[in-house]
Parts: sequence; structure tokens; C-alpha cells
Amino acid sequence: MHAHINPFNPLNCDHPINSRFVDWSVHYPLFYGVKDNNKNKIVVNTKKNPVPGSYAALSERQGPTPSILDIGCGYGGLMFQLTKGFPDQLILGLEIRDKVANFVGEKINSIRHNSN
Repeated sequence: MHAHINPFNPLNCDHPINSRFVDWSVHYPLFYGVKDNNKNKIVVNTKKNPVPGSYAALSERQGPTPSILDIGCGYGGLMFQLTKGFPDQLILGLEIRDKVANFVGEKINSIRHNSN
């Protein structure tokens, strides 16, 4: 089984022009003060947990963007450790394996609900 995708294949998921065309409040609701009634909502931009709406419909936004990037984050070990040292920073993990990304999204969701 392949663990990675072919980088020469066309990208089939919706993606933004750049970081200013992302509604970061969807990914970091507590940071932006968004109270979401759907406590089980996970957004990781995969087929199973897509970003609501379309990036193409978004205009350029103002406000904080992630300042720490973990490319190839895997199961998120580094990200979870970094949150302890940088609690006021937005940390973004990128992972090309959908199953792993979904797992990390579920883990983040669980931590958010258990910390409140």
C-alpha cells in the first residue's frame, strides 16, 4: 500500500490561493472565540472531513495566521509538544495521508473537548 501520493497528479481537494484566503476560525475556533454547537465537527480538508464551503468563494481576510508550520506532521507529536511551549501561537500541521490527517483531527477534537 502506498503511504504517499504522486505529487505530479492533479490536486483533487479545494485549496486556497494563499494563507490570507483561509477562514482560520474554522480550524482554530477557540482562538477566534467561535462557539460551535457541533462539538464533533472536525475540519482537516480531507474527503471525510472537508472544509465547509469553498476557498474560491473566500475573499482576502485579515487577522492572525499560523506562525508555526509542521510539514509532514504525521501523527502530530511535534505539534502537540509545541502547544505547551507556544500556547498563544497558531500551529499548522500538513500531512498528505488522509487517514493520518483524520486521526490527528479526531485527536485534536478530543483534546479541545476534554480541556474545557
